Amino acid sequence: MKKTNIKWKNYLNHRNEIFGISALAIMLYHINKYVGFNYLGPIGHAITRVFALGNAGVDVFLFLSALGLTFSNMGNGIMNFYVRRARRILPVYFLISIPYFIVYDFVIYKQSLWLYFLDVFTISFWFKNELYPFWYMSFIVVAYLLFPLLIKMDKYTKHISTIIILFAALAVAPYMHSSNDNILIFFEIAISRIPAFMLGILCGSIEKEKEFSVWEIIIITSVVVISLVAIASNFIIAATYRYVVAALGLASSFLLAVILSKMKNVYITNVLKFYGEMSLEIYLVHVGLFQILKFYNVWSSMPAIIWYVVIIGVSTVISMFIHKRLQKCFSSTKTLFSA
Repeated sequence: MKKTNIKWKNYLNHRNEIFGISALAIMLYHINKYVGFNYLGPIGHAITRVFALGNAGVDVFLFLSALGLTFSNMGNGIMNFYVRRARRILPVYFLISIPYFIVYDFVIYKQSLWLYFLDVFTISFWFKNELYPFWYMSFIVVAYLLFPLLIKMDKYTKHISTIIILFAALAVAPYMHSSNDNILIFFEIAISRIPAFMLGILCGSIEKEKEFSVWEIIIITSVVVISLVAIASNFIIAATYRYVVAALGLASSFLLAVILSKMKNVYITNVLKFYGEMSLEIYLVHVGLFQILKFYNVWSSMPAIIWYVVIIGVSTVISMFIHKRLQKCFSSTKTLFSA
């Protein structure tokens, strides 16, 4: 049976477009979470269910990031790896988090300077009894710090360590989800994303030169279909819902790579690349914007569709400004959020 021309490296070649789709999906998920279209009846309920799947965008981010890092050359040493990672994510994060937490901690919640410091440096996520808005940064910083060790362990144990960590997270996260301890419940949002990151390492280690066969595409498509059926039928329990959505998102990203490789419409791919290149900015800006708007409970003042346009539009403009300013500072950095 013939194979397609899509290799894992080709999949990574489309990562900016996939990052862009994921960033837009996450924005739709968050807007849907606070606004939604349920007031439109059955059609609105269906739209709400579809947009709720955008949560898988985070898993796609992590999978692509780990896959790309595993493919990249770490021959320049661990310290060089850390410097490159820090340069790609920290300027973006601090440019957004410093002013955001001034508003969040001092204007809205009247917090102390100490709590502001803990928030800005993402430390709050690990002990605060509420969901930290930028939990993704807390997670990805730890993931990047541990990455060289995880790669060495994967190579030394012939992938066994990676598989153990992956399945341990799969087993622990549902327990945390059902816990009565709020901190454990909030940790679950990060722990349940470990499998996507570890799967990226595993795929990058094993499949570096392997092409997608037709059978693999069929299997991936089957995962998409089964996930959709499970979600639509409410067959799955709440604790494992996130995994089903993540499986759907990851499988869909493979199919998207195939579609993008055949796509002739340059305008669409350029728009997706545009969002993909500033996906970290988009993610952080819209999350911060949401937290402020949520506090002031502005959702009832305009129709839901207006809020979708406003959030996406404002987040895009602010993210563009930050991205372009940082590009001038780091002209050698092609994109600030890629593996």
